Amino acid sequence: MLDAARSVDPYFVAQAAVYARTAGAMKDMPALLAAYLTVADPDLSAGVFGKVVNNGRMLRSFVQIMRSGQVGRAPLGSRPKRLVQQWLEQASICDLMQAATGAASSLADIVKMVHPRPADAQRKALYAG
Repeated sequence: MLDAARSVDPYFVAQAAVYARTAGAMKDMPALLAAYLTVADPDLSAGVFGKVVNNGRMLRSFVQIMRSGQVGRAPLGSRPKRLVQQWLEQASICDLMQAATGAASSLADIVKMVHPRPADAQRKALYAG
């Protein structure tokens, strides 16, 4: 899939990622394409990230793909890290609690990686634990 993404315009990849998430009923492909865009077109990736990563499972998939190095960068990097921080800051407590369930790239691991700033005591307690 990454070879196919490399052979087309990043804008098309962005459209495909959003379509795969909103109408395509695909599980990890939108996260893979969003992660690829962080390398292919970082400016475009910011807009796609918000549309593709709209729950905790997708956030964990995105981080796991980024950490694996499949898209050409193993660490998160500053812009993807900022996108993850923004998602954590904007997510409701309910969304964060749902994101905390799962094995690979747990929410605790993600919080340790991106160091979000807690906005209130509730988030501070959630991030600490």
